[in-house]
Amino acid sequence: MEKKKHGKIIVGILVVLILQSLIYIYFGNQKVGFHIDEFYTYALSNGQERANDFIEDGRIYSGGSPFTEHYTTNKDNRFDYEMVWRNQAEDVHPPLYYFFIHTISSFLPEVFTKWIGLGVNIFFSLVVTILVYLVSKELLKDKKAVFLSTVLFSICPAVINSIMFLRMYILLNIWILAVVWLFLLYYDKKKLDKIFYVALLCITVLGTLTQYYFLIFLFFFVFILE
Repeated sequence: MEKKKHGKIIVGILVVLILQSLIYIYFGNQKVGFHIDEFYTYALSNGQERANDFIEDGRIYSGGSPFTEHYTTNKDNRFDYEMVWRNQAEDVHPPLYYFFIHTISSFLPEVFTKWIGLGVNIFFSLVVTILVYLVSKELLKDKKAVFLSTVLFSICPAVINSIMFLRMYILLNIWILAVVWLFLLYYDKKKLDKIFYVALLCITVLGTLTQYYFLIFLFFFVFILE
């Protein structure tokens, strides 16, 4: 019986993941144009020059080659993570999300498309949905309520908007939900073991390498330990 129940849960989650992916792909098809920060996502992931320096003042350009060269990878900078790290050292954001964008871009040299960023975000959204289910499972006793909350979260306009916005915020959601889930798992335990501290360290490092806002969230959240 337990195996059948677990099987139904897995099938249910898979159905949600597939349906939400189709919804996100639909909205991705409707996406037109880029916010300036989304251009920076590609520039900081793949550009070999500073994000603001690849266009020379006073020079006349024809065609889109300067932009193509700056927003895409080529044979000289594919899988060049040192370049990505250097770009972030000159910017304000940590590098983890840009590593993912650069990796996919490296498999598609000289290709500039919204689907690189959307593909990365949609993949991360699958992890987010699974974590929402796990967090809901710890908070809610009713299985139907757990499943309903997971579905409602996955189709929430704010979540869809976060996925359509080609920045690191959906990845940030992963680490926030992961640390919430970790704390919930240990909430009733009298003593924290090594696994907790190792997991917390890993999540903290990954969250910090994604977005500095994670530290603000974590600063207040750790008081739950008290």
